[in-house]
Amino acid sequence: MTERDYDDVPGTYVLDGRSYRRGYHLNMFCMSLNKAECREEFAKNETAYLETFAMTEEQRQAVLDRDYLGLLKLGANVYYAFKLVSHDRQPPPSYVWQDERPRAEL
Repeated sequence: MTERDYDDVPGTYVLDGRSYRRGYHLNMFCMSLNKAECREEFAKNETAYLETFAMTEEQRQAVLDRDYLGLLKLGANVYYAFKLVSHDRQPPPSYVWQDERPRAEL
């Protein structure tokens, strides 16, 4: 993969063509939650519903764990990832969107 000048911006997860391709199926899952019937199916059996999308196992696990920062690192668009937050109807604590490193290291 070609390195870009913005690949190493501390504390940033860039959504570009490369990461979007990596997260395409993850984002399609998130967007499916716009439909009531899909939300119902996901609520019935999250694991089975996730299997209908060609995501990596790491992406599926991040969804199941509600690892929002992990979702961004795995190619999710923040807008699409927020569909999962909306589905849960409970806003996550603000720290889940933050990098685990102290601010001084960023």
